[in-house]
Amino acid sequence: MEKSDENEDLQHNIETMLPLLPYEKQIFMEMVEKDALLIIAKGLNYNDVVANILWVHKDPANLVLVINSNEFEEIYFNQKLNLTVLPTVGNEREKAYLEGGVYFVSTRILVVDLLKNRVPVSHITGIIVLRAHTVLESCQEAFVLRLFRQKNKTGFIKAFSNSPISFTFGYHQVEKVMRSLFVTELYLWPRFHGAIIKSLKSRQAEVIEIHVPLTSNMGLIQSCLLDIMNYTVKQLKSINRTLDMQKIVAFLLPSFPPLTIIPLKLLAVKHNATPGGQLCAVLFSKLFNITVIYLQSMTVVKETISLIICSTVTVLNPYVTFANALQPKLLPRRS
Repeated sequence: MEKSDENEDLQHNIETMLPLLPYEKQIFMEMVEKDALLIIAKGLNYNDVVANILWVHKDPANLVLVINSNEFEEIYFNQKLNLTVLPTVGNEREKAYLEGGVYFVSTRILVVDLLKNRVPVSHITGIIVLRAHTVLESCQEAFVLRLFRQKNKTGFIKAFSNSPISFTFGYHQVEKVMRSLFVTELYLWPRFHGAIIKSLKSRQAEVIEIHVPLTSNMGLIQSCLLDIMNYTVKQLKSINRTLDMQKIVAFLLPSFPPLTIIPLKLLAVKHNATPGGQLCAVLFSKLFNITVIYLQSMTVVKETISLIICSTVTVLNPYVTFANALQPKLLPRRS
């Protein structure tokens, strides 16, 4: 209990460039203290933690390299920390390395610079690896870290990942990644971590639900479509009593997948029917085709009901026109 109170006091006294939540401060303290791999739950952001670590080392006396970042992360950190962009010309990059600072560099370019001795490896303060769950895919990051560790035994290596599920594939995936990263510490921060729950519980999201009532015309259209749906279901029941009506009702739900299994129920009729020659085949074919047509009509009606609520008339009208042109005619038009 006393140790917990001391940690809370220490976290409270920590000054960072970007404000951090209590659990982020704890992660910040752990990652600054040791070389480690951090695996945080998906949806929880570690960018502010990384930004503060970079801010601590943002000094010409240090040389910190960030690898395996994407374009968005590079732009984000460069804007937050006002970092200098690494030159594209090899000789200019060599001068930038000697001047020190924090640089985002692609793994491919860093491999070339290391092999050509453009990077003063012994003077590198440390390397930060983002999206660490991908280091085994290309092996370039592992090669860079091996070259770095062979010539620099004191520089830090800190790796971050927000994709825990990526470590569940394969055999000893976490161990392989840690070996490639040359780190011995592993920090796991799931969403159910006590510190995370405590930090987020005080800031619960406020959800406001807004319900827009249907206009009189929209309500009338919806009512007519529901009548059409009821009529179609009755027709299906009358022409084929072998259909599973529970599946038909489930099909009417918006989340039900495309209806492909219900027509297959008719195959049981074909296989169970006694041999009746060509007449049996013709009757079955007509029954099957009519059932499929009704099911296709139900699909159009269901989609139209959804569009009435979720879209505008500019979307609904072309859909209805197009669907009406494609709909097969079960009965001749009345004069």
